[in-house]
Amino acid sequence: SLDRLETLDGYRQDFMDAALWRPFVSRVCRENGWSCSQVRPGLAGTFPTFIVDESRIIKFFGPPFDGPTCFQVEQETAGIVSGMDIPTARLLASGRLAETPGWKYLIFEYIPGNSIGEVRVWLPESEWLELARRMGTWVNRMHRAAIPAGSPLPQLDKTIMQRWFEA
Repeated sequence: SLDRLETLDGYRQDFMDAALWRPFVSRVCRENGWSCSQVRPGLAGTFPTFIVDESRIIKFFGPPFDGPTCFQVEQETAGIVSGMDIPTARLLASGRLAETPGWKYLIFEYIPGNSIGEVRVWLPESEWLELARRMGTWVNRMHRAAIPAGSPLPQLDKTIMQRWFEA
């Protein structure tokens, strides 16, 4: 049961607990026709994220931290960037946990490697600047993309900006 994730303390303590999530990850994999031999936590962020068999990433979105809106935003963003020349993991599937309907999930392809945070200190400045230029080009393309009608993307952006200016 995911009840212990309903409080902030419980969420902080258990949201990346592979043992807690293993039955849910296994069920999601079975329902989508995939095996599930190995499950390990991904990098901790806002939402529970797990790497499955070194081939897929499953990210869960629950009620905390406006998960339903973030789920929709990530799902729509994945669809928008899939048609662009931007290197990114493909969205493979999405759904909702039947036994815990407040939780949705996205399944992405897994791309092996290190996060930028892990390698930043080792990159020479020239490589860091080149990466920043490439990312700037990709972000510019994303900003010019058409946003689907009725999308929460503009509202989420407005909310983030308000929070940032109030801080």
